Amino acid sequence: MDGNIEVIRRAMRALGDPFRWDLVQLLAERGEVGLSELAPEVALGKSTVSYHLRLLREAHLITVRNDGRNRFVQLDRAQVDVVVTMMHNEFSRMLRIELSA
Repeated sequence: MDGNIEVIRRAMRALGDPFRWDLVQLLAERGEVGLSELAPEVALGKSTVSYHLRLLREAHLITVRNDGRNRFVQLDRAQVDVVVTMMHNEFSRMLRIELSA
């Protein structure tokens, strides 16, 4: 159970930032995006974008693929589904405990 809660916390911290939320939305809409085209599109510097992508990657919400000199990022839809399911189950469990108290 505690492992699930840590996964949820990590995802919520990563998604709690408005810019990272926007990045996730962009990736959900566009699929795989090259890093070289991402920074200019969001009007931020490469280092800032890389920082936010690193936090999303550490939360296992995105994947990064290398192809020669190019790097591509995409939403890890399977992991997002896992996190959403964990959140649903945890909140359902908490509500059942509250209702039975």
